[in-house]
Amino acid sequence: MKTKNIIAIILLSLFALSCGKDSGTPDLTKELVGVFKGTLTVTGVGNIPNVQLRVTKLDIEAVFIQPFAGNEASSFESFLNDDPEGLILTIPDQVVTGGSIRGNIGIIPGFPGANGFYENATKAFAYAIKVNIDGTDYDEVFQGVKQ
Repeated sequence: MKTKNIIAIILLSLFALSCGKDSGTPDLTKELVGVFKGTLTVTGVGNIPNVQLRVTKLDIEAVFIQPFAGNEASSFESFLNDDPEGLILTIPDQVVTGGSIRGNIGIIPGFPGANGFYENATKAFAYAIKVNIDGTDYDEVFQGVKQ
């Protein structure tokens, strides 16, 4: 009888511990990962239509954004923050091939340093970054929709 009580107490303790565990941080990348098509606007170049970008997951709060071959957009990492209407992107300063990206330019009111968003309802995606390639500064803005 004692053995059964001990086993029951152990099982109840394990059950209580497993129920009390935090489920962890939600995967913010779930909606954003995929392919986007839109317009890229670059200082000195103008609008480039039909640019395709691929967004891949780095971890549950970060993504890597890169253009399809033949598209002129920059490749970079971005951190994600949850928002009731979608996601806010914070693109940190980073070194890229031939130059650098200056993120954290704060284009979204109320989110210091944020420079992009994804809207769940419309699947719209946009970002703005400052790019320096071979010593020349460019503004790069993408506006598109998930395909």
